[in-house]
Amino acid sequence: MMTFETIEVTLQAKRGTIILNRPQVHNAINAQMINELRSAFDHLARQKDTRLIILKGKGKSFCSGADLNYMREQAGMSEKQNLEDSRQLAEMFKDIYACPVPVITVSHGTVAGGANGIVAASDYAIALPNTVFRFSEVHLGLVPATIAPYVLDRIGRSASLELML
Repeated sequence: MMTFETIEVTLQAKRGTIILNRPQVHNAINAQMINELRSAFDHLARQKDTRLIILKGKGKSFCSGADLNYMREQAGMSEKQNLEDSRQLAEMFKDIYACPVPVITVSHGTVAGGANGIVAASDYAIALPNTVFRFSEVHLGLVPATIAPYVLDRIGRSASLELML
């Protein structure tokens, strides 16, 4: 199996498992995690034995959304670099959504920002009783545009607008 730094990936008994593994920062998303998730989904989807992919997070939270240090780095990037970075993020959500193998996300603790897109892009979403979902970016005046198509598809227009506005 492939080795990663920000996630753990296994394939046993026809079940692929991806675990977000940055518990010290509540599994916050950065460029490396985006690239590793894309590689992991591609790899697992191509294995003839994979019948299911389970996605979960290690530690107190499923995922707190974008890593603040990653966001600061983006502020110093050129427009071209920011567009490419945004494209990679959008492609990650698309990879999850279009995965030919059913994807089940099991969330717990905090699910914030882009993590809502991961959950919404999955085929099935299971939230443990301690799970709190929030669109933290709207409190900063940011529109959750990249995840919006998946959230709209998952919970509908009215519920999405209520949460995002």
